Order: sequence, then C-alpha cells, then structure tokens
Amino acid sequence: MGKANTSEISGKNLPLLLSPILILVGAIFIIPYGNFQEVGTVPKFWIGISIMSLGFIISWTIKSINFALFWIITILARLILIPMEAGDDIWRYLWEGYIQNLGFSPYEFPPNAIELIPYRTEWWSLINHPDTSAIYPPLSQLGFRVLAAIKPSVLIFKLAFILADLGICWLLSKKFRLEKTVIYAWNPLIIYSFAGGGHYDS
Repeated sequence: MGKANTSEISGKNLPLLLSPILILVGAIFIIPYGNFQEVGTVPKFWIGISIMSLGFIISWTIKSINFALFWIITILARLILIPMEAGDDIWRYLWEGYIQNLGFSPYEFPPNAIELIPYRTEWWSLINHPDTSAIYPPLSQLGFRVLAAIKPSVLIFKLAFILADLGICWLLSKKFRLEKTVIYAWNPLIIYSFAGGGHYDS
C-alpha cells in the first residue's frame, strides 16, 4: 500500500518536474539563434522551441502548482532570453522613439528621410523598411518615446516588454488558478516573442 501511494505521488509530481526543466532547457538552447537571416539558424531555433513546447504541453496535466514555483519559472524563462538577438522590428521601435524626442514625427518622416540624416545612429542600418514611415499606433509610439527618453537601448525596451508581459501573467493569476495561468505564462510563443524577439505587443 505504501509503495502504491509513493508511485502515485511520484506520478502526479512528474509533470511538475519535467515541464519546467524542458521549458528552461529549450529557452537556453535558442539563445544563439535569434537572427533568422543566418543560414541554419531556423532549424536549430525550432529544435529549442520544440523542447519548450513539449514542456508546455506537459504543463497542461499539472494538477497543482505552488506560487513560488510558478513565478520562478515564469520569470526565469524570460530572463534567460534577454541576451537573445531580437527581431529587426525592435530597431524601428528604438528609432521611432528616438526621433520623437528630437521633435520629429515618425508618421511624417521615414527613417531614410533627408531631414533625419544628421541624427542617424550607429544601429541605423539595422532598421527595416527605411523608406516607410511608422505603422505602429499612437499609444505604442508614446511608449517608444518614453523608453527612448530613458535610453534607446534594446535592453531597456526588452525589460519594459517583459514587465508588461509579467503584468499580464499577474492579472491572469488573479482571475484564474495558477494551473490555468500557465497556458499563457509558460507558452513558448509568449516567452520568445517578448523576452527573446523583443516585440512590443505585450
């Protein structure tokens, strides 16, 4: 009877052990593979994402999770991906926030506008679609401006996006049980998009 109970308890705890490990291992694996334009990067990226996804799928079977473990994995998975090379959209965010603080409207002046030549930064060449003016909505532009006023830095922008993302996790945890909140908080797409890819959508 004791052995049966022990096996039953171990079986219940297995998803709680495997899921976080796979999510963190997968996150560590994809760190070097943020630049999808490099040959051979995408298949390796998908290997890491597949590892994370397996951990994510296993998390659906978790029956009970304590507060500390939930937040440790939620935060750590995002912090791990901060060094990952962000997608090229982030250079638009930095640039559009930067020129707003110089008194220019990103809706009026595309990055390659003659008027902005004197203000080009060392990372200006990384901006995508330099002949196209801003497409992001005004509230987002206000966010870019505030962050760029602190410093037009990938790290600053990523940290802001991660904080917003964690804020969503917190709101969901107040509405739903932690076991349900992992559907968002431990989702590989969510973790990569904001902490790794540096997208502003959070």
